[in-house]
Amino acid sequence: MIDVEIQVPGEILSSESVLFLYTQTQDISSCKSLLKNLEKIEKDKTLTSKLSGNLKKSAPLISLATQFKLCLPNAGENTRDSDKENALRTYTALQNLTPAMARDERLWVTLALANFEQYVCRRWKLESTDIKIRENVRNHIFMNSARDAWRDQAFARLWWTGYYAHKMSGELSLEQILALLYHNSELANSFLGRPGLVNEGTLAKAILKVVHENYIQSKRFNWDRTSFQRFMKSLDLQAGSLELAAINRAELLSKIDACFAKSHQ
Repeated sequence: MIDVEIQVPGEILSSESVLFLYTQTQDISSCKSLLKNLEKIEKDKTLTSKLSGNLKKSAPLISLATQFKLCLPNAGENTRDSDKENALRTYTALQNLTPAMARDERLWVTLALANFEQYVCRRWKLESTDIKIRENVRNHIFMNSARDAWRDQAFARLWWTGYYAHKMSGELSLEQILALLYHNSELANSFLGRPGLVNEGTLAKAILKVVHENYIQSKRFNWDRTSFQRFMKSLDLQAGSLELAAINRAELLSKIDACFAKSHQ
C-alpha cells in the first residue's frame, strides 16, 4: 500500500458553496467541467479560490489535526485492507469530532475537495471519461443522507465506521471490529443498514461477537451475501417481537448463533 498525505483546511466551505458545487453535477458535461476545476484547486492548494465566484469560506467549527496519512492500494490490490486501515487512521486523527459535528456535510465536502486529486480521484479512479462520473462525484464528494455518511462519502464513511467500531469495542477490540466490517465490501452495508439492530449496544455487541466468531475466528462459515442478509432480516424480525436486548447474555448469544447457523444452511 502507498501512503498519501491528507491536508485538513483550517476553515470549511460555506453551505452556499456546497450547494453551488452540487448544482454543478446535474449532468455529465458539467461534472467533467467541475472535475477539471477541482483538479486545479487541489494542485494550487487553494480550496477557497474563486470557482465562478461562488466558493466562500465559513468560520471553522472545530479544531482538527492539520494533516494525517491515508493509504492507497497498489495496482491489483483489493481496497478492503486499505479501507480498514484508513478507517482506523481517520477516526484516530479526527477523534475529537462528536457525532453531531460529523453530520455536517460541509466538513466532509471540504476534506474531499482539499484532497481531491491526491486521494479521492485515486481511490475511486475518477476520470472525466468515466461513464459513471456524475454518480461517482455525487457519491464520494457530497453527503445527502445518513446512509451516504457511512457508505459512500470519501472521508465520512471512514470516520463513521471507525467511530462505530470504537463505540462497540470491548469484548472485541476496535481493530477486530474493523476487520469484521471490512471482511467483505457488502458486509458493512448489510450490517449497518439495519439501525434497529446495530445501534442498541448490548444487542449489537452480541451480533458482532457471533459474526466474528463464525466468519473470522473459527471460520465455521464462509461469507455469503444472501445468507448474511437473511440472517440480519431474521434477527430484525425477532428483535421486534422477543426484545432480544432484554434477555440474558448467554441466551442472547445462543439465539443469535442459532439464527446465524440456520441462515447459512
